Amino acid sequence: MKRITRYPNGAIYQIVYHLDDDDMFWHREDGPAFEKFFLNGKLARQDWWFNNKKHKTDGPATIIYSKSEADRIERWYLNGRELTQEQIDKIKQDLAFKKTMRELLTV
Repeated sequence: MKRITRYPNGAIYQIVYHLDDDDMFWHREDGPAFEKFFLNGKLARQDWWFNNKKHKTDGPATIIYSKSEADRIERWYLNGRELTQEQIDKIKQDLAFKKTMRELLTV
């Protein structure tokens, strides 16, 4: 279930995806379960949740954007547990390897 909250001017403030009608159980399988927007409509934050735990296997599960879009903060989570930089680097290496293998196999 998708729930949209708006600023008083009608612009989208946030979008939250819930499992069924449970507002407290965040879950989405095909994208971020939480998105927050600046008043100008640009993304302020994205969080990937699966079964009410921050989780994403192919990138950061939390991305916080600056208003200027020059900077962003990324946090990586698997099954609700935040990963260390060493664990993140290992995952990035594995993803790069898988991408290379797919490219080589489709030639």
